[in-house]
Amino acid sequence: MLQEIIRELAKFGFSTYEAKAYIGLVRKNPVTGYELAKNSGVPTAKIYETIEKLKERNLVITLAGDPLKYLPVSPEKLFRGLRNEYDASLEKLTESFQELFSNQYGEYIFNINGYQAVIQKANELIRESNCELVVFLWDEEYRQIESELIKAYGRGIKIYGVICGRKCPDFGDFYHHGFEAQVLEEHRGRVMVIVTDEATALLGVIEHPSGMAWTTNYGLVKIAKEYVKHEIYQSKIMKFYGKKFAEDFGFKLERLRF
Repeated sequence: MLQEIIRELAKFGFSTYEAKAYIGLVRKNPVTGYELAKNSGVPTAKIYETIEKLKERNLVITLAGDPLKYLPVSPEKLFRGLRNEYDASLEKLTESFQELFSNQYGEYIFNINGYQAVIQKANELIRESNCELVVFLWDEEYRQIESELIKAYGRGIKIYGVICGRKCPDFGDFYHHGFEAQVLEEHRGRVMVIVTDEATALLGVIEHPSGMAWTTNYGLVKIAKEYVKHEIYQSKIMKFYGKKFAEDFGFKLERLRF
């Protein structure tokens, strides 16, 4: 147990002597420096130097007297301080890497090959979304990412888009496409589009040899979102005009589509 605690404290920058001295103080206090050296296993020649380092971490309280005695700050305060320090470091790293990533990769397009890799990336993008998700999905892919979509909706993320081949989900703002055969014929496969926060897009034709594309390029992200919005507009118009729309433009929309 002792060695395990020492190893864990070492992950937060504690030397072996510092870890042993702090553990010794927690076990028995208040104590003199000499008593702490005996109880902790820290050499007498190193104990006062070690105590000073613990003081710099605000982990030791000195009691006035002759000789001086020492008390530890409670482990709860230690853990709280380490957690705050850890969280602050992670936040700083996140900001720094986001800036670095944005500067370095903002204009690139990445290919993603393999069905499972595509689904994994889709779920990852949904989990990382902060405010908005715009999607164009077939039933097969929807089932693979439904759980993450529901979680995102539960976090307050605005979700809207088009679903092919199934009834629309009962959350978000989804529209049923209704002309799946024409989409398959035109694109030679199932189109998939996921746009997150107007910042990233995953798009392409499922299982096409060229793979799917993932990008943060502004122009491509904008086009991907507009594609989905266009399909929504079409769905709304067809629903409004009903049979007349099909009579005017063809039941396969052959007089509307190029």
